[in-house]
Amino acid sequence: MQVYYITGASRGIGRALAERLLATQADAEVIGIGRTSSIEHARYRHQPLDLRDMAAVQAFSFPPHAGATRVVLVNNAGALTVKPLGKTPGQAIIDDYLVNLVAPTLLLNSFVAAYQDLAADVQVVNISSGAASRATDGWAVYCAGKAGIDLLSRSVALEQQVAGGHVRVLSIAPGVVDTEMQGLIRATDPADFSRQAEFVGFKQSGALADPAVIAQKLCKVMDDRSLGADVVMSLRDVAL
Repeated sequence: MQVYYITGASRGIGRALAERLLATQADAEVIGIGRTSSIEHARYRHQPLDLRDMAAVQAFSFPPHAGATRVVLVNNAGALTVKPLGKTPGQAIIDDYLVNLVAPTLLLNSFVAAYQDLAADVQVVNISSGAASRATDGWAVYCAGKAGIDLLSRSVALEQQVAGGHVRVLSIAPGVVDTEMQGLIRATDPADFSRQAEFVGFKQSGALADPAVIAQKLCKVMDDRSLGADVVMSLRDVAL
């Protein structure tokens, strides 16, 4: 049995990944973590959890999976408020950090505690962004959150190495993908984001990746440990 926990599985990359796992892995059980659910499948279960509710996230615990051959956490859910600092509502800043950095850290902490001694393939895949290493106007909070995810991933991977653990930790930038977040970016007032026209161009030129292709690449990385030699990686470097 393989068990996959995916945050933000109701749409975009998260949904595409869940659907691919269910379609290609006959022994896969997928648990979607989030506020909403859009998948109906015998081996899919929705775990209601608002990632902005820190009390609820802290109270969440991962159950034992004795006999599982693989257990994976995919921190996929993300939030982006496109506004320069000085114009961003304070609650939006808090909510974006909670979803992009604080909740993933809490879930990773609970996940490692639950499965670090499990005799199985245990992996954490954090969905990062090229914004983690590129300053972008209007995205300051998002950039900072994703940069935090990258360094968090490196640090936890180092902790596993120092302790002789076997939990694999990756932080993966998927590239520009055709998701609802991209639609939000295209609808942004150019006064709040100087590269708005560039992102409109991505859509018009067909430069956005299909979430199904990204899901296929994520599965390839999870299956092949020779990929992702560096903890922080980009799917642009993964060929199908």
